[in-house]
Amino acid sequence: MKILKLVSVFVAVLSFAACTKDEKPSNSGKLDDKVISEQVIAESASASFAYPLSMASEKLQTKAGQTKSIVTFNETYPVITIDFEHLKVTIDFGTTGVLCPDGSTRSGVLTVTASALQLQAGVVYTVTSSNYKVNGFLVTGTITNTALKVFGNFILKSTINEDIVITYPNQQATITRKATFTREISTDLTNLTVSIFGSATIVGTDGVKRTQTVAESTPLIYSVNANEVVKGIMILQIEGSSIIWTIDFGDGTPDKTYTISNGTNTWTVTEG
Repeated sequence: MKILKLVSVFVAVLSFAACTKDEKPSNSGKLDDKVISEQVIAESASASFAYPLSMASEKLQTKAGQTKSIVTFNETYPVITIDFEHLKVTIDFGTTGVLCPDGSTRSGVLTVTASALQLQAGVVYTVTSSNYKVNGFLVTGTITNTALKVFGNFILKSTINEDIVITYPNQQATITRKATFTREISTDLTNLTVSIFGSATIVGTDGVKRTQTVAESTPLIYSVNANEVVKGIMILQIEGSSIIWTIDFGDGTPDKTYTISNGTNTWTVTEG
């Protein structure tokens, strides 16, 4: 699942909002290159948990036929240890960094603890970390994923709570991200989609808070086949600015086009 594609959406939106004064009104807010960079780092760190969590959930389902309470999988990447007795999966990416299938380089250790062995609605997965780094950035904190709908060994719908801190490689600055959102994967293989709604608050290195909100009634719909967000509305607000940015991704048509409004003017943006 190309969840990281959603990150590029935020990059495009923020880049547009950071255009020059000649392109937009002078009160365009506090979006500069530094803010854009921090937003991308925070979104990427958040997205990086999707792959390991899915892997841990899948490994817990291998209990059938196992005679040992602890099983270790020595794979090309990473070393996975399953503690069936305590419903815990430890994913060790090592210290030098491993390039994973989703394109991120990870190092350190993630521990995923489940509230039940069998994957079913209501199961809660809690993710903690130890010296866990994504593309060189240290990510600490806790993420919980509560399954709402499942199919076989797959979580189709879940509510995710994040409270993470991202520390720069030089350890001189941090970014925080707190979020609650619901993600659902469709079962229509001819039109596979991922929908997301909820809110996230990111505090940058300068202490400025940025809030992005997607209502349940207008979720972001990501088309896997088209590899783009094709529908939904996102609201973006920057602390200290009176502007409320509205990003509308359209009616479901995969045209790589969306509109951005600041309440006074509206622009149409087409991805290259």
